[in-house]
Amino acid sequence: MSRLQSIASSFFVCACVLLAFPPPAYAYLDPGTGSLIVQLLVAGLLGVALTIRLFWRRIRAGVALLFRREKLPRVDRESHDH
Repeated sequence: MSRLQSIASSFFVCACVLLAFPPPAYAYLDPGTGSLIVQLLVAGLLGVALTIRLFWRRIRAGVALLFRREKLPRVDRESHDH
């Protein structure tokens, strides 16, 4: 295992432990917090939808290239007589 993978694994384990055993939070969530979270989710979804709409042709072309069944014949420039 490389040094970078070792560091990444250690960081991941520490993050999991910290998320599994959070300290008690003596906090108050006011009613406005719920609407803020809903607004953030709606804005994020609309942003993703707009990005997909703007780049739809590129996305479709990329997927078509991934799943293309037959290869196009390769044309050698030297074999053609002009």
